[in-house]
Amino acid sequence: MRLGQIALSRGEFERGIGELQTASAMDTERQQADLLLVALHLRRREPEKALAAAEAFIKKRPSEPLGYVLAGTAHLAAKDLTKARHRFDAALKIQADYLPALRALASIDVAEGHPADAKQRYESLIARKPNDEQLLIALAELQERAGNVVEAGGTLRKAITVNPRSPAPYAALVQYDLRRRDPKAAIAVAQEGVAANTAQPRLLELLANTQETTGAGDDAVKTFQELARLEPQSLAPLLRIAAIQTKHRDFNGAARSLRQAQRSAPGNEGIARDLVAVYLAAAKFDDGLSVTKALQVTKPESAIGHILEGDVQASQKKWPEAERAYRTALKAEPRSSTAAINVCRVMCKRPVDTSC
Repeated sequence: MRLGQIALSRGEFERGIGELQTASAMDTERQQADLLLVALHLRRREPEKALAAAEAFIKKRPSEPLGYVLAGTAHLAAKDLTKARHRFDAALKIQADYLPALRALASIDVAEGHPADAKQRYESLIARKPNDEQLLIALAELQERAGNVVEAGGTLRKAITVNPRSPAPYAALVQYDLRRRDPKAAIAVAQEGVAANTAQPRLLELLANTQETTGAGDDAVKTFQELARLEPQSLAPLLRIAAIQTKHRDFNGAARSLRQAQRSAPGNEGIARDLVAVYLAAAKFDDGLSVTKALQVTKPESAIGHILEGDVQASQKKWPEAERAYRTALKAEPRSSTAAINVCRVMCKRPVDTSC
């Protein structure tokens, strides 16, 4: 399977498909190769090949609903709604509340002008499982698609009521309010979730994301800072804080956040790249160079520290210094396309050089 992924990353599609097919045939327990095969063929608009991959999965694991959903999805891609419906029905015979099949059937019902059939299907399941938040969220999606917007909001509110400690209903209602262009309501829902679950990181993240989406950047930073205190080992909140601060041109604040993240992950190339970019935006070239030099020490065999040094020099139009840094990067990693391209780029910038 890994060989297939490597081949695909290199653009060797046929070889990658062959490796994945071999992996699928060798291992009947894992499903990653089969899922990749179906997804790849669908992406290439090859529904017949996607269907063949799904059929192979069904043959290996006939008692799982997933294979039938994959086959139904391939039929949908081929615009054969009848066969698609048949496969999704087969999945539900195995597991009556299998949401991917339920959602797919609901889409077909709406497309054929029969949303009431999908609603009845959901409601019959909810009658048996009244506290199933995922079924309620799926029903709300159907109601909104069918134009029953107010009813959808009530269903999502019910999903929160039956399971107030779960992040999923709050997230669904926030998205519902955002689609209705009601940012105040969306923030209120996210705040309600945090108040009901004070130690739930996902709900704090939901509130921060909602604040950022609705333009309350300062509030989002404060919420992400609270999340960082709750999860001191996680880099994600600090990186989000830095991204917001950069967006609002608070380069000093962004640099502080990134340096804090870097203390936890000193060799992280992504953090170093972001920190250099912030320093360049603030025209703090010496600080940017100090980051690149530290990275060269931390990762002496890597090109990234030298590439970033070249970027700092190039931003100051110091072309000879930039070229030297990029050439050093190319020596460290001779196959680095980034370093090679940048060498050519700075050579063309030098007025005395006619080789370009």
